[in-house]
Order: sequence, then structure tokens, then C-alpha cells
Amino acid sequence: MLAKSEAQTRQVLVDNRSMGVNNGLKDHSEAELVKKADLALEMMASAGIHVPEGAVFLSTRKLWSGCMLYETGSAAHAKWLNNKDTRKSFLEHFDPDATIRERLMQIVVEYIPTSFDTDSQASLEEAARKSGLEPGDIAKARWIKPLHRRAPNQRTAHAIVLLTSKTAANTAIRQGLVMGGRNDTCGTCAEEHRTSECDNEDITKRYCVNCQAGGHTAWDRECPEFVKQQQKITARSQEAKYRYFLTEDPASWGLIPDVGDRWAQGPQIGTLPDQWTRNLDRETQLNLDNIPDR
Repeated sequence: MLAKSEAQTRQVLVDNRSMGVNNGLKDHSEAELVKKADLALEMMASAGIHVPEGAVFLSTRKLWSGCMLYETGSAAHAKWLNNKDTRKSFLEHFDPDATIRERLMQIVVEYIPTSFDTDSQASLEEAARKSGLEPGDIAKARWIKPLHRRAPNQRTAHAIVLLTSKTAANTAIRQGLVMGGRNDTCGTCAEEHRTSECDNEDITKRYCVNCQAGGHTAWDRECPEFVKQQQKITARSQEAKYRYFLTEDPASWGLIPDVGDRWAQGPQIGTLPDQWTRNLDRETQLNLDNIPDR
């Protein structure tokens, strides 16, 4: 799994689906496509454009979508090619009609104020800055639920946020993202106040806004909706069993606890580990594991 993750850092995805039918590139063999890409690097160097020493394409694979997945000699060379200015120069010498698609890391951020503008680059940069990320780490964001399906007075919603690196994504998962103003939906009782300000100690008044049911909180990892969504994700991919995006850092190798077995034995209210009952109500708290089915 780690080897696959490391290989991904050396890959560059070239999209040729916008190319014309008669351009001939789609008929090239994979070996010919590798030579063509290497030739583009040589032409860049001849034009006086800096090309890192040893930069080379090792292989390519044609995908069913029509894209070409290239493997470079190192992660540093792939990162260089994904630079905005480098992409432009490379494609001018490779094929002006092609594009290089960034490999973006996708996470789910919960309870973002609906006033947040996901289409505003300035808003995304501000969110990155407040969250301790580097400029440009947050590439895109989009609401999960269509705007026309929101409740009339809905004040928060969940969004998919795409980050430009696994390191940035893992930082966001570990520390949370700050996007917009305060979260006014309590994760304990679902009333309109901050979770940290909730004084409800009656477990019979607890309410989960994720599954719209009483008896437990939104942060309860034994919530049946949480268990359902987690099992759906892990069934699709072995990588989904890990809490973070895998990197060479051993801290990213932690597995998501298998809460399914514990739920089958019955919820253990009041016995959750400290790290599961931490305050989830920072200005906006990220929770990759809990993806509402809405």
C-alpha cells in the first residue's frame, strides 16, 4: 500500500480528451508517447527553459478515460511538472490541446457556514491561512448537497474540499479546517449553540444531526449512520481503512478503528476514548470518517 502511495507521487496525468479526432496522438503506442514526452523536455531545454537534471519519463499507461498516466523519475520531477508555469511550457512542446490534471486529495469538511463562498479563490486562500496551511494548498471546494435541496433556514452544510498534497490533507484531517464563521449547531444536542458551550448532561436529550435520531451525539463513533458510511467507504478501497493519506511518515499509517463490531455488541455510551470525545466544535471541524448519505 505504501509502495503504491509512493508511486503516485511520481505520476503525471495528461488529459487528451479535448483533442480533435484527427490529431493522431491517441493512436500512438505507449512507447511512442514516452518518447514524445521526453522530446518535449529536450525542446524546453533547447528553448532556454530550466529542466531539472535527470528529468525523464519512465513509462506511460493509457487509461480507459482517454488520459495518459505518465511515471517520472522522481517525486520532485512530477512536482516540477505540475507547477503552473512548467505545465504551460511542457504542453506547448508536447501538444497545446492537452492538459495536465493535478492529483488532488479529497476530504469532507462538515458544518461550514452556508455563507462561505466555495467558488471564491480568495475565500479558499483565507481558509488555508487560518488553518495553518500554505498558500495554494486548498485547490477547490464544492458543496455536497445541491443548493436547491437546502432547508429554508439551513445555516451550515458539508462540503468536499480538494487539497494539492497528501501532507496538506493529513494536516487538515489532524488539525481541522477553519472555513467561514462559527458553527452554531451543537454536536451533542443539535441545538443552536456551540458544542463547547453545551451544558446538557442528560443522555436522553442527546441528538445526532447526522442520522437525525436521539440517544447519541454527532461525534459518537458508534453512531449507526457513521458505521454505515464508514463500512461503505472501506469496502470500496483498502486505502480507506487508513485515517490519513499514506506517506513515508509513520504517523500517517494509523488505521481507522473498526467500530462495526463494537456496534454489533451494542453502544457503550459514556465509555468512549478521550480522543473520540474531544471538542469537535472549533470554528469548523473536519471529520473525514463521517460522510453523511444525503
